[in-house]
Amino acid sequence: MILYIAIFSLLSFIFSFFGCKYAIDILSKKKIFDIPIERSLHKKPIPIGAGIVILFIAIFYISSLMFYQYFNINKIDFSNLLILLSISVLGFLSWKDDLKRLSVFFRIIVHLFAVIIGINSLSSFGNIFHGIFPVYIDTIVTIILWVWIINLTNFMDGIDGITGAEGFFIFLGAIIL
Repeated sequence: MILYIAIFSLLSFIFSFFGCKYAIDILSKKKIFDIPIERSLHKKPIPIGAGIVILFIAIFYISSLMFYQYFNINKIDFSNLLILLSISVLGFLSWKDDLKRLSVFFRIIVHLFAVIIGINSLSSFGNIFHGIFPVYIDTIVTIILWVWIINLTNFMDGIDGITGAEGFFIFLGAIIL
């Protein structure tokens, strides 16, 4: 399993690097741009939506894991199907939001549903903070943090490099926990 994770992590890095470059070229040619407003850090229109590459990589990764589990240990993990559905819905919502701003209330509701599905798919439900908090507080804090991370990523994704740095520090925090 470690070899599987290492290979797919390396492939994910390579595909995201080249896939995002390719997507940015296509988005530029099709003139799918984020037009700057007074709060924007960019001053001229920039291509928007290259994150779709990351979505496809995540879908491929989870699908591959499901096939690996099915063919090697004859097990179907339905929680992976739920996670696949959740990230697909989140990806579609983010794409629609990039093209035409959706209401914040609607996005938060969808984010909450996706996070609740994700939390219920975890193998150690209510144990994210390793017993520091009672299960109900652990779950509430996890939901708040997860929705916050989704929204922070959505907010920051137009700033070159900051999403990667954000992801790295979230990963580091998860490893520490």
